[in-house]
Amino acid sequence: MNTFACPVTRMRPGAGFAMLEVLVALLLFSIGILGLLGLQARAISVESYSEDRDHAALAADQCASQMQLQANRLTMTSGAASVAATLQSLCTSEGWKTYLQQTPAQSGLPNGTTLTVSDPVWPTPMPSSSNAGGPALVPVSFDIKVTWTTPASPAGTPATPSTAAQSQLVTTTTLLIPN
Repeated sequence: MNTFACPVTRMRPGAGFAMLEVLVALLLFSIGILGLLGLQARAISVESYSEDRDHAALAADQCASQMQLQANRLTMTSGAASVAATLQSLCTSEGWKTYLQQTPAQSGLPNGTTLTVSDPVWPTPMPSSSNAGGPALVPVSFDIKVTWTTPASPAGTPATPSTAAQSQLVTTTTLLIPN
């Protein structure tokens, strides 16, 4: 009778270990790449917020500059309420609202941005004359608040919020008005 014997192959000790090492290395590499992608998405989100904040600071600075220019032309003889109303109206005028509502390419801020100026903070008591013999300078402070809504991220974007977020920047400016 003719019998064919199946040769028994024996595996060397450690055979297939290199394949396991390669698979573990690929797994670790993939985890590292996914982590880097998450960091990149977060960096883009933070950069976008930082850019909006820079534009808001620029708008608040422009408002404060307009108020300072106007304050140089005012005196307290018309009364504190009149001076405050004049200065506040500079940054709440229709021109400012139009500027802030322009497309983001023109103003740099997202649509729906608002700018508000607080009621003034006057010193108590009001100075009546200066030590140098000239008119006294009355300091008045205003808070300028810029509020904007950060646009929502597309659904499924990792590490970024999928809903719109309200953000604001508040800066205080102090103006000196001749008494």
